[in-house]
Amino acid sequence: MHHLFFCFITAFVISLASIPSIIRIAKKVDAFDEPDERKFHKKRVPLLGGIAIFASTLFSFVFWAAAYIEPAHSFIIASLLILFFMGLRDDILPLSPYAKIFVQLVAVFLVTAFCGLKVDSLYGFFGVHELSEIYAGTLGILIILYIINSFNLIDGLDGLAAGLGLIASAFYALLFYHYRDFMMAYLALALCGSLAAFLIFNFQPARIFMGDTGSMIVGFILAVLSLRFLELSHADLPAMIFTYSYSPVVLFSALVIPLTDTFRIFIIRIFRKKSPFKPDRRHIHHKLLELGLSHAGSAILLYVVSMIYLFAAYFLRHQNPAMILFIFIFSALLLTQLPHLILKRRRQRQIA
Repeated sequence: MHHLFFCFITAFVISLASIPSIIRIAKKVDAFDEPDERKFHKKRVPLLGGIAIFASTLFSFVFWAAAYIEPAHSFIIASLLILFFMGLRDDILPLSPYAKIFVQLVAVFLVTAFCGLKVDSLYGFFGVHELSEIYAGTLGILIILYIINSFNLIDGLDGLAAGLGLIASAFYALLFYHYRDFMMAYLALALCGSLAAFLIFNFQPARIFMGDTGSMIVGFILAVLSLRFLELSHADLPAMIFTYSYSPVVLFSALVIPLTDTFRIFIIRIFRKKSPFKPDRRHIHHKLLELGLSHAGSAILLYVVSMIYLFAAYFLRHQNPAMILFIFIFSALLLTQLPHLILKRRRQRQIA
């Protein structure tokens, strides 16, 4: 138990101690997030915060979880390295969305093909349970890619992606500790510690952004934790809190804001015949700021919504999984669209 605590502390201290130096390096190499008409910050903000998140998480995890790491798990580390260097390149010299997707695909393929992180069941939804190997691998790749990019896209507000990642990683740390899956508990706690320290510098007013490096690392680790949780739901463990068929509800609740907002944004962009990856100001955090909330107020509101879904998932765990998942998805889509509807109604009244 105390080793788990030290894993969190190690990641926290390394992240906290390294960020001031990383800010100075970002200024020297001119790695800044530039203000524009789509963004709300008025000054240039250093990028490269993902370096601190990556280094502190990886070191703490490998150091404290060494006894639990098996040869297959080395592919998780290899994928993290691929995403780190690609994200770092993109933060300094931007890559095209399709180049990023290709590199992400390579990294994700490694963990699905060699680490067994697949989605081999639909958990009874649509009457489907077990999936064939090729469908399980393909679905696993798509889900990991989606989670990675959902965190990349939600990272548009001071403290938002880091805070949501902190909540999700803390939840998974508790869950894996309860299930006695200590390797994943160490990974979740290492990420949790690094994000807790990073948030000190990233909350409004942000002194540094995590950049694509950080958002992809956070998204990838949370995707790995999510798929491992789905895998564990097949096991008949005495300590199981959630049933096999309820596990998709838990995964959705842990990542509700990035998953829902990304889906909503993609649908809107596709209907408008635009690229799903073309940036705009339709994200939930943009709309909350337009409503008059502060950066801090908007981030905290979304933290609270995320935690409400997690608590609801726990207390409703004995109800019908399909019904709960439908209610959660529908309500989350409505909530993320609500600020836009309020703003639209406000404009109509002003015109009238």
